Amino acid sequence: MKRKLLIMLFVPVLLCCTTKPAPDKSIKVDSLVIDSASVNIADDTESLGMIKVDGIYYEFINNNTEMSVVRNGIEGQPFFYPDDVYPGDYSGKVVIPNFVSYEGKSYKVTSIEDYAFSGCDSLTSITIPKTIKSIGEYAFMGCEQLRSITIPNSVTCIGDGAFSACGLTSITIPKSVTSIGSHVFGGFCSGINNQKIYMLIDAFINEGTDVRSCKNLTSIKVDKGNRKYDSRDNCNAIIETKSNTLITGCKNTIIPNSVKSIESLKCCTGLTSINIPNSVKNIQNWAFFGCTSLKSITIPNSVTSIGDYVFFGCSKLKNIYIARKTSPKIKIDYGYEEGNYYSFEGVPKSCTLHVPKGCKKAYKNKEPWRNFSKIIDDL
Repeated sequence: MKRKLLIMLFVPVLLCCTTKPAPDKSIKVDSLVIDSASVNIADDTESLGMIKVDGIYYEFINNNTEMSVVRNGIEGQPFFYPDDVYPGDYSGKVVIPNFVSYEGKSYKVTSIEDYAFSGCDSLTSITIPKTIKSIGEYAFMGCEQLRSITIPNSVTCIGDGAFSACGLTSITIPKSVTSIGSHVFGGFCSGINNQKIYMLIDAFINEGTDVRSCKNLTSIKVDKGNRKYDSRDNCNAIIETKSNTLITGCKNTIIPNSVKSIESLKCCTGLTSINIPNSVKNIQNWAFFGCTSLKSITIPNSVTSIGDYVFFGCSKLKNIYIARKTSPKIKIDYGYEEGNYYSFEGVPKSCTLHVPKGCKKAYKNKEPWRNFSKIIDDL
């Protein structure tokens, strides 16, 4: 863990023995944090560290030519669960400027770093300038009072879980965005290690963990000029256009008949039912993980494979309607032990599996379908 030394700017000589111009008087620079390990070995350029200007923390990036908005200087990384994130230092209305002046030079603000505003549960408004190009992972995680946000047309990348557990009610993705991370509105990072996956699973089983998501989100739109993503047919979801993969949605999502694969409606706690169209061939790992209000789902004949942990934690699921006569293949990626299936872990034992007529025996004799205590061939 890096140690950071806070140096107040009344010291006339900083970082070296040469005298530097006085700070721009129009901008108040409160303090400067020096990172003892922040040296770029490739070009041997020493970072100027972190500064605080008008209540916002910034870090010098790109060889000290630009600035990025960062967390509030607290040592250490946020923990895995949103409730454990160190409280953020930002509240109320925050306006990120286009440029920040420091020691007579003007620096463009071009990014919002990972976890920059995470845990800021009193943040009510954020203004993002048109100079911002990227929004980092979990940047606004846990901003429960943040009801809306305008993403400027300069942003090209939105990181994993950027708006997870937010109070957002609607969001529009601009045409400039070419990369959107996983579970952008809820859930957790697909790249975390197995230990953390098991931590979350154990929390579901043993502690009844409350999944965090954007439970108020009802509208998702993608600008029609976006070349990589779309929200066709007013589906209230984000679809990767080329692959026809639904990558994220909300409680009002309607899956269009052109979608071929479902990546994630993970932790969409407001979703109560969903119909999957005949165009879908596979449902990916974790797709409906933690959808704790989901009561029924219809899986068409076209679906040939279902990923691991797909319905894990769907504690209110009452009916699963599956139209395929031969059971879809269940993919195992993250099982505790070889041969274990967790696609339906946490689904109530009272949940009814509806299958095509004459197919009850076929499902009853195959894992994990045989674990359903009530299988009815009424389709």
